[in-house]
Amino acid sequence: MKRVERDEQKRIQLNVLSRFMEICEKHQLKYSVAGGTLIGTIRHKGYIPWDDDIDIHMPRRDYDRFVQLYKEQYNDGKIKIIDRDTEKKYHMNFAKLHDTSTVLREKKVIDRYAMLYGIYIDIFPLDYVSKNESDRKKFLKKNYYALKIITMNVINLDVPHKRKIMAYIYNSLWYILKLVPLSILTGIEEKKIRKYSEANMDSGYLRELAFGDLNCDYVFYESDFSSYIIKKFENLDVRVPIGYDRVLRCQYGDYMQLPSESERINHGLDVYYVEG
Repeated sequence: MKRVERDEQKRIQLNVLSRFMEICEKHQLKYSVAGGTLIGTIRHKGYIPWDDDIDIHMPRRDYDRFVQLYKEQYNDGKIKIIDRDTEKKYHMNFAKLHDTSTVLREKKVIDRYAMLYGIYIDIFPLDYVSKNESDRKKFLKKNYYALKIITMNVINLDVPHKRKIMAYIYNSLWYILKLVPLSILTGIEEKKIRKYSEANMDSGYLRELAFGDLNCDYVFYESDFSSYIIKKFENLDVRVPIGYDRVLRCQYGDYMQLPSESERINHGLDVYYVEG
């Protein structure tokens, strides 16, 4: 297969993002760029120089509406959606929009789960979390370890834990859970996430729960996403949340400061054009 070079990867990925934004505009769906993409937008007016992905946040209601609309009306072209319902070997509780003329594999992915999708953008739902710090941290830790155990079925890794006995228990579970289909495991965790979010809809606090994060100390305010402003990302005008500075500072600290060379990592993607 012919390799897709880095500049072409970005061009294709920006085309996927443009398609996503076009549909959101048409159906009046809320979204904003997120994570490293949000840092890149503010600090570089485009990609972080060593980065290779695009992340999106959507309120859960808008996320569900987008996924449903795309499957019903737009999933017959070159740019398709993949989630736990469209692909049984997909192990994540968030959707990717990907270019089917390409295929890729990521670092450490076990062969039978590799090359399920092409160049993509990640679309993360934002869920509600409790106002009570103790309750919130308890759920976030359980959420993190549950998603890590699921990921262990797809990627060669160990679950870290400061207590050795807990690390042993979690890693031992991997051998048992290898016997359970991924779709069942992701389905169980998604039900937990949705139930928890619905129980805390009046909190005004949000987190990204579909991708576990062991940093339990921060929350987003719903007001951070009450409106959006337009910023330049490469050749596109993208939405950033009105509270982007607080969002980035609580998640990353001084996000305008460049990280050390050792921390400048990417996904290590091997990307190819699909033959035929």
